Amino acid sequence: MTTAQAWPVLAAPRGAIVEDVGDQIEFNGYATRIRHVILRQSAAEAIAYYHRALGPRSIRRDLGAMTTLAAPLGQHFITVRINPGRGDTGEAFVMVTRLDATARSAPTSVRDLPLPAGSRIINVTEAVDGERRARTVVALHPVALDAAADAIERTLRERGFARVSADDGAAISGPVPHRRFLLYQSDGAQIFVTVTERDGIGMIVYNLVQGK
Repeated sequence: MTTAQAWPVLAAPRGAIVEDVGDQIEFNGYATRIRHVILRQSAAEAIAYYHRALGPRSIRRDLGAMTTLAAPLGQHFITVRINPGRGDTGEAFVMVTRLDATARSAPTSVRDLPLPAGSRIINVTEAVDGERRARTVVALHPVALDAAADAIERTLRERGFARVSADDGAAISGPVPHRRFLLYQSDGAQIFVTVTERDGIGMIVYNLVQGK
């Protein structure tokens, strides 16, 4: 791991292909850089590799097939999300966040996105790519899945968005959360909404792309 630079760099496993996702990204107001790593090894090997690279202070969390490793490094916090692929392949997203409170941007308003009463914002990520601005908002909500999705539908329609696609996964059983995928568009903006519910806990993920 390189620490001499202003931004620490976590070396990728041998043979991996590394792509910069962006360097104009904010995560909960903190400057963030993200790299996409295409792995040439199994997810288990990648997990072991990144666990060693992050050191003994790293923590691990498994959610379904996805594994997240995270560790602090000085004024930065590094998060690695590993997804298995087919055979001995996979991908990882390496996110480096600078925890400098003096340079933190003001929290981004989410009032333009409909959230059920009692919802709690978990994180907000923003990125700028040329003339396009992307924002991802993750929130927990206490409302049943169908009620939450219906409320989102009504509010976005009132705001001029039209639903152009939907994938209802509410009938899925077992360990996979019940979920609904909804895509809305309006002039110059697109919102992809994922609403999930599992064990009585609901989550909403908004992905909003619009002009600057």
